[in-house]
Amino acid sequence: MIMELIMFSVENVKSGIIIKKGSTYAELDFLVQPIVDTESSEIRYFEVLSRVSKHSGEQLNSEDFFSEIDDEFIKLVSIHQIYYFQRHGIGKEFSINLTMSTLLDEQFILSLLSFKKKNFILEINDVNHDVRCTILLNNIAKLQRSGIKIWLDDYYHEYNSANLTFGLITWDRIKIDKSVLHHNSDVSLLADSIYYVLQPYCKDGLIFEGIESSFQHNVVKGENILGQGYYYAYPDTLNSFEDNTFQLKKDKNATY
Repeated sequence: MIMELIMFSVENVKSGIIIKKGSTYAELDFLVQPIVDTESSEIRYFEVLSRVSKHSGEQLNSEDFFSEIDDEFIKLVSIHQIYYFQRHGIGKEFSINLTMSTLLDEQFILSLLSFKKKNFILEINDVNHDVRCTILLNNIAKLQRSGIKIWLDDYYHEYNSANLTFGLITWDRIKIDKSVLHHNSDVSLLADSIYYVLQPYCKDGLIFEGIESSFQHNVVKGENILGQGYYYAYPDTLNSFEDNTFQLKKDKNATY
């Protein structure tokens, strides 16, 4: 059952949804970006992204728009993202972005569990709640037991609230923030140490974000290591990747 909030009304459109609140609205296009096996270049997953294509009132870009919304909005959008991509027959598992605090909501947990097909993954991009909370840990365990994978997003070594989750949450995967590759001189040594340190805390391995060049690709390339970034593909509509095969971009020096 789709979670509809009293303050919002939602209309499905071809590219995503329109969310209205009174006389204001935002049209969100749902895009995907591949997450790629660094050894085979096969698409393993898609990350779902939302782009604000139209907006009434003050014009905001997508990043500004999503920085101003709360958990209720995030939960509403995420449920519609799942419906959208399940309805369109996405051929791979796909991840949606949530904050940790959204997983305190029992009704939201029930909505996630109500999907018969558990082909979606929860990316936690903000560890904004004390992870020692019993309700939170029980809800995470319940989701994982049902077959829903949970990833830690945007990890870097000084992410203290994320570090506190280790030993309490067994993440299915950990995504390494793009700053790790972009702001360190000896990225090869760093990538090896990150893998060694984090491997005990995730079941399926690491994903390195922000890969822009063949050099970065080769630095992180390895067994159970996935990559995401403009080197592989820009976010685009699902139709752009509909055959679920993948060729590396011709422009090997693409940058953000």
